[in-house]
Amino acid sequence: MPGTFAAAIPVCGGGDETLAELIKRVPIWAFHDENDTVVPPDRTRNMINTLIEVGGIPLYTEYKKTGHNSWTKTFRNKEVISWLLNQKR
Repeated sequence: MPGTFAAAIPVCGGGDETLAELIKRVPIWAFHDENDTVVPPDRTRNMINTLIEVGGIPLYTEYKKTGHNSWTKTFRNKEVISWLLNQKR
């Protein structure tokens, strides 16, 4: 829904690479742990790489030792919240 949201901060997500062209202009900062055993980190890595290939400029942070709990570290990071709140449609 690129016309609805000013930005996105997917955590332990991934995405459908075939839709990257539709969201390439949405500011995205994605987060994942390198050893997530619930959602493979390659799902996020692949989406980030595809966004870059179609002209997007996403940010990506990959944690160590958070497992599938990357959201705690992400949402406690004041820089992330500030970045999100500074995005405009």
